[in-house]
Amino acid sequence: MSKNVSTKKIIKKDKVIKPICIGFDRRYMGDFYARWAAEVFAGNNIVTKFYTLPVPTPTVMHTVMKEDLDYGLIITASHNPYIYNGVKITTKGGKDA
Repeated sequence: MSKNVSTKKIIKKDKVIKPICIGFDRRYMGDFYARWAAEVFAGNNIVTKFYTLPVPTPTVMHTVMKEDLDYGLIITASHNPYIYNGVKITTKGGKDA
Protein backbone atom coordinates (compact mmCIF):
# COMPACT_ATOMS: atom_id res chain seq x y z
CA MET A 1 0.00 0.00 0.00
CA SER A 2 1.44 3.39 -0.91
CA LYS A 3 2.01 5.97 1.78
CA ASN A 4 -0.67 8.18 0.16
CA VAL A 5 -3.45 5.64 0.67
CA SER A 6 -5.08 5.60 4.09
CA THR A 7 -7.37 2.99 5.63
CA LYS A 8 -10.10 5.64 5.72
CA LYS A 9 -9.79 6.21 1.96
CA ILE A 10 -9.96 2.47 1.29
CA ILE A 11 -13.08 2.12 3.46
CA LYS A 12 -14.77 5.10 1.79
CA LYS A 13 -13.78 3.87 -1.70
CA ASP A 14 -15.14 0.39 -0.98
CA LYS A 15 -18.35 1.97 0.41
CA VAL A 16 -18.08 -0.11 3.57
CA ILE A 17 -21.15 0.25 5.78
CA LYS A 18 -20.39 -2.56 8.23
CA PRO A 19 -18.53 -1.83 11.47
CA ILE A 20 -14.75 -2.05 11.63
CA CYS A 21 -13.51 -4.39 14.38
CA ILE A 22 -10.70 -2.85 16.46
CA GLY A 23 -8.58 -4.63 19.05
CA PHE A 24 -5.23 -4.37 20.77
CA ASP A 25 -2.87 -6.67 22.62
CA ARG A 26 -1.00 -6.12 25.89
CA ARG A 27 1.92 -4.24 24.42
CA TYR A 28 2.79 -0.75 25.61
CA MET A 29 0.10 1.85 24.82
CA GLY A 30 -1.84 -0.52 22.55
CA ASP A 31 -5.10 0.47 24.25
CA PHE A 32 -4.34 4.16 23.71
CA TYR A 33 -3.63 3.71 20.00
CA ALA A 34 -6.69 1.52 19.48
CA ARG A 35 -8.96 4.11 21.14
CA TRP A 36 -7.38 6.83 19.03
CA ALA A 37 -8.07 4.81 15.86
CA ALA A 38 -11.70 4.31 16.95
CA GLU A 39 -12.04 8.07 17.53
CA VAL A 40 -10.69 8.80 14.05
CA PHE A 41 -13.19 6.37 12.51
CA ALA A 42 -16.04 7.82 14.59
CA GLY A 43 -15.07 11.32 13.48
CA ASN A 44 -15.49 10.09 9.90
CA ASN A 45 -18.87 8.44 10.58
CA ILE A 46 -17.43 4.92 10.43
CA VAL A 47 -18.88 2.59 13.08
CA THR A 48 -16.50 0.40 15.07
CA LYS A 49 -16.78 -2.74 17.19
CA PHE A 50 -14.18 -2.11 19.86
CA TYR A 51 -12.59 -4.62 22.22
CA THR A 52 -12.11 -2.89 25.59
CA LEU A 53 -9.65 -5.48 26.90
CA PRO A 54 -6.50 -6.87 25.25
CA VAL A 55 -7.08 -9.69 22.74
CA PRO A 56 -4.78 -11.79 20.56
CA THR A 57 -4.68 -11.03 16.84
CA PRO A 58 -6.69 -14.15 15.88
CA THR A 59 -9.64 -12.83 17.92
CA VAL A 60 -10.04 -9.84 15.61
CA MET A 61 -9.52 -12.05 12.56
CA HIS A 62 -12.18 -14.48 13.82
CA THR A 63 -14.64 -11.65 14.54
CA VAL A 64 -14.20 -10.26 11.03
CA MET A 65 -14.81 -13.72 9.57
CA LYS A 66 -17.67 -14.80 11.87
CA GLU A 67 -19.59 -11.52 11.67
CA ASP A 68 -18.92 -11.11 7.94
CA LEU A 69 -17.23 -7.74 8.43
CA ASP A 70 -15.11 -6.14 5.73
CA TYR A 71 -12.19 -4.93 7.88
CA GLY A 72 -10.56 -5.23 11.25
CA LEU A 73 -7.57 -3.57 12.90
CA ILE A 74 -5.42 -4.75 15.74
CA ILE A 75 -2.68 -2.77 17.40
CA THR A 76 0.16 -5.27 17.81
CA ALA A 77 3.86 -5.82 17.28
CA SER A 78 2.93 -9.34 16.16
CA HIS A 79 6.01 -11.57 16.46
CA ASN A 80 8.36 -8.56 16.65
CA PRO A 81 9.75 -6.86 19.78
CA TYR A 82 7.27 -4.52 21.49
CA ILE A 83 9.03 -1.42 20.17
CA TYR A 84 7.67 -2.28 16.73
CA ASN A 85 4.04 -1.90 17.83
CA GLY A 86 1.91 -1.08 14.79
CA VAL A 87 -1.37 -1.72 12.99
CA LYS A 88 -2.30 -5.06 11.45
CA ILE A 89 -5.24 -4.90 9.03
CA THR A 90 -7.63 -7.81 8.55
CA THR A 91 -9.81 -8.06 5.45
CA LYS A 92 -13.02 -9.87 4.59
CA GLY A 93 -12.94 -13.52 5.57
CA GLY A 94 -10.51 -12.82 8.44
CA LYS A 95 -7.44 -12.65 6.21
CA ASP A 96 -4.30 -10.54 6.66
CA ALA A 97 -4.21 -7.56 4.32
